[in-house]
Amino acid sequence: MNLIYVPGKINAEHGIVNRVATFDWICDMPLKSILEEKYKKPVWIENDGKCAALAELWMGNLTDVKKGVVIGLGTEIAGGIIINGALYRGSSETAGEFSSILTDFKNPNNEKRFGKIGGHKNLTGAYEDKKCAIDSHELFEKYKEGDETAKEVVRDYAKTIAAGIITIQSVLDAEKFCIGGGISTQDILIAEIKDRVHDFYSIKFHEAVSEPEIEKCHFGNASGCVGALYNFLIMQE
Repeated sequence: MNLIYVPGKINAEHGIVNRVATFDWICDMPLKSILEEKYKKPVWIENDGKCAALAELWMGNLTDVKKGVVIGLGTEIAGGIIINGALYRGSSETAGEFSSILTDFKNPNNEKRFGKIGGHKNLTGAYEDKKCAIDSHELFEKYKEGDETAKEVVRDYAKTIAAGIITIQSVLDAEKFCIGGGISTQDILIAEIKDRVHDFYSIKFHEAVSEPEIEKCHFGNASGCVGALYNFLIMQE
């Protein structure tokens, strides 16, 4: 048995990868059939953000939440939506594809989608532009050491993620957002995102959008694996 989670538009029922934004050569790939034929074992496939949301719904921080959202901070932005105790897929299986959120309405044909400006490479890239090349672990260590450039870069990145959360919240009115992905293990980043979201509501207190609760995914970067298992159990039923 193989449980696989991948980014992009996935037809989970038939195991077809319809589209992956970062790999434009993938189009309607019958990945389930390909792998089952090669390895002679059953395969179940699901979107990565949806797996993370399923994990948090099953045994994580969304177990008692009627409406919740998972945001995965990776190369781009993965996502999953829980409504009334179930994963919401949307009419064409793409609900939660937050990377596609536009940030420039006048010129949508550019690289300023939420997935591009919110990907973790934009975080380390901003520090490189100001000082030197660095990986995310080193960046957060410099933040803890009091490096002002590191603090500025992390706060600016947190503002970007906060803006995405507020945009999603204005549509879904969720109770809670759970942040996942590799860099979500940094408590500093979660705290900065919380603060930047709260800053918005402090300034725009007259806005009709409610402030959601924000915390890390319970399973951290392992949410996808746990959710893939839960998805398998659901599909078996």
